[in-house]
Amino acid sequence: MRMTQRPPRSRIGRLGRLTAALLAALLFSGVLGTTGAVKAATTITSVKLDELSDTEKTIYVDDGTLVLLLWATSTDSTTSGSSTSNVTNDATWVSSNSAVSVSKGIVTATGEANNVVITGKYQGYSASVTLTAKYHYSELKLRVGDSTADAADKLDVQLGQNITLKAKGVNGGTLDDLADKATWTSSDASVVSVSAGKLTLNAAGKATITAKYQGRTDTIELTVTSPYKSMSIADASGVKGPFEMQVGEAAKALVATTLSAASANENVTAKATWKSSNEAIATVDEAGKVTPVAAGTATITASYLGVSATAIVAVRTPFEAIVFTPSTAQHLALSGAQLKITAKTVNGSVIDPDLVGAQWESTNLNVISVSGSGATATVTPRGKGTATIKLTYKSAVKELSVTVYPTVSEIEIAKDKLEVYVDDTGDLPQVTGKALDETKADVSKLAKWTSSDSTVLSIDEDGKWTALKAGKATLTATVTSGSAFTDTLEVTVSKKVLTLLPEQDNISLIIGQTVSLPKVTAVYEDGDEADISADVAWKSASTSVLVKDASLKGLLAVKTTLTGTYLNKTVKVTATVEEEYVSYAIEPSALSLTLNKTQSVKVTGKTKSGKLINLSSRMVWTSEDETIATVKGSSAKSLAEGTTKLTAKYQGKTLSVPVTVKAKLTKLTVSDPSLDLAVGATDAVKVTAIYENGRTLDVTAFSAWTASSTKVAKVTGGVVTAVGKGSVTVKAAYGGKTVNVRVKVK
Repeated sequence: MRMTQRPPRSRIGRLGRLTAALLAALLFSGVLGTTGAVKAATTITSVKLDELSDTEKTIYVDDGTLVLLLWATSTDSTTSGSSTSNVTNDATWVSSNSAVSVSKGIVTATGEANNVVITGKYQGYSASVTLTAKYHYSELKLRVGDSTADAADKLDVQLGQNITLKAKGVNGGTLDDLADKATWTSSDASVVSVSAGKLTLNAAGKATITAKYQGRTDTIELTVTSPYKSMSIADASGVKGPFEMQVGEAAKALVATTLSAASANENVTAKATWKSSNEAIATVDEAGKVTPVAAGTATITASYLGVSATAIVAVRTPFEAIVFTPSTAQHLALSGAQLKITAKTVNGSVIDPDLVGAQWESTNLNVISVSGSGATATVTPRGKGTATIKLTYKSAVKELSVTVYPTVSEIEIAKDKLEVYVDDTGDLPQVTGKALDETKADVSKLAKWTSSDSTVLSIDEDGKWTALKAGKATLTATVTSGSAFTDTLEVTVSKKVLTLLPEQDNISLIIGQTVSLPKVTAVYEDGDEADISADVAWKSASTSVLVKDASLKGLLAVKTTLTGTYLNKTVKVTATVEEEYVSYAIEPSALSLTLNKTQSVKVTGKTKSGKLINLSSRMVWTSEDETIATVKGSSAKSLAEGTTKLTAKYQGKTLSVPVTVKAKLTKLTVSDPSLDLAVGATDAVKVTAIYENGRTLDVTAFSAWTASSTKVAKVTGGVVTAVGKGSVTVKAAYGGKTVNVRVKVK
């Protein structure tokens, strides 16, 4: 029987696990011998594990691994020979206790266990070994420093102390020092961190330190406190913050003082850790010296052994502002002159004109360069574009924008004429220059403007014009770009129109007839009026009405709108073009109205072709005496007694309607409502008419008189004559009203 060479059994520690795994892989792959699964032509007859000594059958928790090898004996059916092969890698491995695991023959213990059976199975055959898993140490104990006593579960410490923990492994009566072998952890490394048992106390608080080795652990809870109650920060004179400093001022020394539990003060300036919240404003060194950098506020913090203190540092510039002359954005021609800039600092009434140590710079040297020191600088244009001049002085920065324009050979104002109104204001128009490369460039900012009459139109420094009064002015723009180039703009200033009033709102034309356009009066905002008929631009909404010069011609029958424009206002007039009317019928032909009554007038026109057209809505009536009657549209309204006449013109013909206004009779009254007469006697009765406006009239002679019985009495012209005994009613009638007189004859 041929046997393969078997490697010696071994127990491998943690550091050798990688080597063990590599070794097993080599064995399983056959590199170290004839191993692997038995070929299909052979028959497995048995399997067997390597023999282990009693010592090897004991493994320790978390203390390396044990490698088992499983060997299969097989018979070759063709040769009748037998052989042994390593089938460890192909076998199925089983542990009887979860505290001990096995995989591909590698056994590891994670807890104590007795009589643990490890079984390797391969093709129906199996082999087993019984193992015992133990802890190498019965327990792990922590001790503080060189103490021979076990550490308590809790320990109070103070920041600043140096403390070392030792881990002792108990193995019977033997104590092994495991500090360097154990795994150390802290529940809060920000409070306490640990390395090989050496503690670093970082901050006040609580943390639990744990040491672990081969399944055994021990812990200690540390409570870390500061040896001080508080800390304060002050300057060298003992003055506490906030502190005020100026840029350029010498560094200020701060002192950090702690107060111990025994109320004792200790200067810890050199021991403390110093920090600035904003080093762009103020810095602080390890000795507590604060240096101002720039204007602003920073918080200085000192920390030492669990206590800290802060101080506010307010940094200001030694001046209120930096002022440039010129102060606004500048515009230069590339071929123009250099620009001189002066600067000064202002602090209330104190002015610093020197600015010693000030630094000037350009943000783009391809556009402008700047040279200068202190309070003055010279700017030289270098190329087209915009750049910024920056002055830095005692951390304060002042900037000025400078734009450089190309050299031009001519300029042109965007407008030739401008019409504006009094009190209007606006921006000066764009000025375009022709550059040397024939392109157009906006050089408006280079233009210097003048007005030929500043009482009509003025120009301010901001590039705006203001119209002051009606008139004309010429604006001239001058651009200096090597040479001086100019262009002009004519400006007409007019008073602003409040409204336009046409002489008539409606125009009636006969087809083919030409009439004059209506006169228009302008009412200005200042109350002045003027006939501006000649200056109104008229436009017809229909091509059937021709507007030419100052006349209007009807081409086809249409009703359209004429729009007249003058300055800022428009006026609209309705134009009606129609057939010629040969006659007009007015209904009623005359108006008779009582007071405060209205009545419509209907006008029907007859055209040459015989058509009858209702023209009532087209008529524009006027009253000769509007104290008696007024007219609106086609309706007349009476106001007072009297007579007047309504007139209207249509197609050149005048139509008229007489109007009579009378007050309405409200009632009649008699001088005696009853008479007692003897037969043959007479008596006169007076009848008075009372009208709605309160007017009275004696209408006795105009009344119609009757008696209910002429056998009793007779009446003529208001005179009653008694004829016979009895009673009778005498009636007077006038204007649709009646009044009675009772007469009794005795």
